[in-house]
Amino acid sequence: EKRNRRRRIEEELRILNADEQFHLVYMPIVNGQGKVTGCEALLRWTSPVLGNVTPDEFIPIAETTGLFSKIDWWVINRAMADYGHVRKLFGAETILCINISSAELYTKSISDHFCDCADRHGVDARLIEIELTETFAVKLGEQSRRNIEILRAKGVQISIDDFGAGYTSVQQIIEYPAETIKLDRELVESLTRSAALPTLRALIALCHAQDMSVIAEGVDTPEKMSLLAAAGCDLYQGYLISRPLSLDDLGVWAMQRLLDTARETMRSAE
Repeated sequence: EKRNRRRRIEEELRILNADEQFHLVYMPIVNGQGKVTGCEALLRWTSPVLGNVTPDEFIPIAETTGLFSKIDWWVINRAMADYGHVRKLFGAETILCINISSAELYTKSISDHFCDCADRHGVDARLIEIELTETFAVKLGEQSRRNIEILRAKGVQISIDDFGAGYTSVQQIIEYPAETIKLDRELVESLTRSAALPTLRALIALCHAQDMSVIAEGVDTPEKMSLLAAAGCDLYQGYLISRPLSLDDLGVWAMQRLLDTARETMRSAE
């Protein structure tokens, strides 16, 4: 059954029309004051044959079959096309976070594609953040490191995603060529117990010592938010703030937050 499922996913990936079957949803990132500082673009695939297929299932297949560029380039182009709308909702300095396949950094064309796409859609490269998985960052090769250096030289920011999900040494943290560390939701879950607060505080301090900002994923309760804030975390993402939303729903969410803030202001003035 697993082999058949994998074969069918590969077959559908080869023939799909990305504009018809792919769509992006956006997950806001906020600072300690609740201001949206960025939005992460997340890919969703609805296949007429297979139904909803999760990225965890189809991305590894795309990587091993050489189909990842087809997916990544669609995501990059669509996210940058959407960025003007996101910017109108949350302000001119809003960061657009884009996940790309770890295999993409081994290709020579990715930096050119990113910059050409940004130019075409009028997106400032300094407002783009590429999210790479921690397990990929552990094994940076010469070509991938060169690509990251080219992108950073053009202003693109690099974020290490799912930090703590793999095997990381202190030396690797020191050597990461990145501006941001995203703490994995499971790591956040285990470190937001009060007894683990000193460890959480030390981990965040280490990242700050390397001039990296820290985003906590999986923030789904006010208690987690409070403990992360006490430990010095910079930014937050999770269901307490918002689920991933379509572009239209993101606009509704942003409007609702404005209304809620206005009501709170009125109550305080009474």
